[in-house]
Amino acid sequence: MAAITFAAPAIFGDAQIEMAHGAGGTASRRLIEGLVAPLLGVPEPLTDAASLQVGDATIAITTDSFVVRPLKFPGGSIGELAVNGTINDLAVGGAVPLALLCSLIIEAGTPTEILQEQIQAVGDAARRAGVPIVGGDTKVVEHGKADGLYITTAGIGRLDRRASLSSAAVRPGDRVVLTGPIGDHGITVLLARGDLELDAALRSDTRSVYPFAAALIEAVGSDLRWMRDPTRGGVATTLNEVARECGRGIVLEEEAIPVRDEVRGACELLGLDPLHIANEGQIVAIVAADAADRALRLRRTAGDRHACRRPAAAHLLTKMGPGVIFRGQLAAERLLARNAPSRSLFEREADRLARVCEEMAQRFLDGGRLIAFGRGASATDAQHVAVEFVHPVIVGKRALPAIDLSASFEVSLPALMREHDIVIGFAPPDGDAAVARALALAHARGAQTFALPGGDADFAMAPPSSDAFVSQELIEILYHTLWETVHVFFERRARSSSDLGATAFLYPFLNQGDANASSIRTEVAASIRAKSAEDERLREQMARDQCDQIAEAIDAVSERLARGGTLLMFGNGGSATDANDWAIDCVSPPPGAMPIPALSLAMDPATITAVANDVGTETVFLRQLIAHGRPDDVAIAISTSGGSANVIAALGEARKRGLLTIALLGYDGGEIARRRLADVAIVVTCDYIPRIQEVQASIYHVMTEAWRQWRM
Repeated sequence: MAAITFAAPAIFGDAQIEMAHGAGGTASRRLIEGLVAPLLGVPEPLTDAASLQVGDATIAITTDSFVVRPLKFPGGSIGELAVNGTINDLAVGGAVPLALLCSLIIEAGTPTEILQEQIQAVGDAARRAGVPIVGGDTKVVEHGKADGLYITTAGIGRLDRRASLSSAAVRPGDRVVLTGPIGDHGITVLLARGDLELDAALRSDTRSVYPFAAALIEAVGSDLRWMRDPTRGGVATTLNEVARECGRGIVLEEEAIPVRDEVRGACELLGLDPLHIANEGQIVAIVAADAADRALRLRRTAGDRHACRRPAAAHLLTKMGPGVIFRGQLAAERLLARNAPSRSLFEREADRLARVCEEMAQRFLDGGRLIAFGRGASATDAQHVAVEFVHPVIVGKRALPAIDLSASFEVSLPALMREHDIVIGFAPPDGDAAVARALALAHARGAQTFALPGGDADFAMAPPSSDAFVSQELIEILYHTLWETVHVFFERRARSSSDLGATAFLYPFLNQGDANASSIRTEVAASIRAKSAEDERLREQMARDQCDQIAEAIDAVSERLARGGTLLMFGNGGSATDANDWAIDCVSPPPGAMPIPALSLAMDPATITAVANDVGTETVFLRQLIAHGRPDDVAIAISTSGGSANVIAALGEARKRGLLTIALLGYDGGEIARRRLADVAIVVTCDYIPRIQEVQASIYHVMTEAWRQWRM
């Protein structure tokens, strides 16, 4: 005996039923899940066809109702829709259609000729599909109570044992396959109503998708996870439903989704999105990544009926909330997600940063040094802050003593630290006990201490984000402002712009004559907030202008990784520390993710200094690339100027050897962009090095997030 599911209380707050409740989108789901399913006791999940065990066989059952105006349109009619739509619901459920029932609701006054034509269409469609109509019902309603004819169908099929289709079967890295152009049916019907003065040579795509569904099951087998026919609500609604059910985000490649020019043009004129337009002869399927090529070959050999260029989506992600977005949009959204926590951090901390920078300046004047350390990726922040203080990017600023002790800080710090020193400990959001112990020792000996982040130091702060990448990026902005602001206080007694050198334009308030320390701190705090705001503007600019290039780089590198390639990263100064950070991020993923093979050519000081001394600085990366590079590898250059000779030489050699070349650049892209040395160049259009580096960090973290998800 089958289990009985009892009704549950309805949860539906809409006062009345509107047309939107039948459009297949959010309102439809609210109606079904909030009112219909609970009161009928229908179990979740809701699918196009229900399954029922009958003896040794598993039977699929579906029903559908068809209401369309006009009854006939280019490429089809309500009769064909009724048959094809019901067969398609069985087919995408993994069933072999066996029989149909067909019920007619006829409006009084409907010409017999029209009724006969549609009954003939029902019969012809069923015969073409090889599925008999074995029964039905007929009702007639008063004139004006229906649009001529409504058809309700029911279908029964036998589930193919090779198909085990469910949203629960979807896995990270799976591919989405779309069988052909979208939006044809919905736009055809819309234009056929004659309400719009548009003319387009379009036909409905209504047809049985069973032949392709059966062939897909045959070719892919258990690697076929899920199928649907994207009817009401279109591809977007269909994929949002599976994303919601499986709890994963789906990233679409917009350029891979086939849309006819006529459909696209009509949508643009009408303010519609092709992804939300109904289809009646297409399948959207999710297959395992290693089965995607088989599905593509099948689709290409199926003829024009099911042809398009490649999978319409590259991956399914796990760390995003459920939903569907385009790959370029993903890059943009992830970049923009940094802005809110950045704004919050610097609005909160700017005044305190101004005060501690004043003390830092005094300690440097008293002979103190900056000592920095961290472990793992945090060690690269120590490298970065040290090089910024020792080798300022603005000509004319003094070199300040700074040391990175990450390699041995637990033993080196006690031996080297002095009373007036400044000690910065870097850590991930969940902290680092060894770093905390070292900071406590430094504080006890009189050093000014910074816990970035941490809970016990002269400047201690909570992690600016639980996301390790975002936290690290915001801390980079923070220590850049430390360096910039310390130099402001060195110039505190300056009286003219000429005394301030190249930084005068950044700090006009220092020309206020006898301004007191309090007013300077206030102005410095405002300047810190302005720096954070500039980063926000640059992220918005990159999200708007460069998200396609970022997406292209993500995909191109993913292909090389799939072929066994390794990422070879390089850059100079602060960009060298970014290359080191990026490589560490790749090889040390969070639990559950696979490492990405990556090597920083800026990591080994012995090799770099040997090559620079014996051959020349222009070859420090080129020599290593010759030693390590293989044709499937990727050479990734990081340069704020785009003009570093050693980076240019390495990219040129990489291209000769067949490596994919990617460049993260600043300014206008420099010589690297002009000579087209990178297959994909991502340019942060800015002329100030700290801001370029801060936004580049966001970009390479977004790229790494995508690769991690691809390899899960």
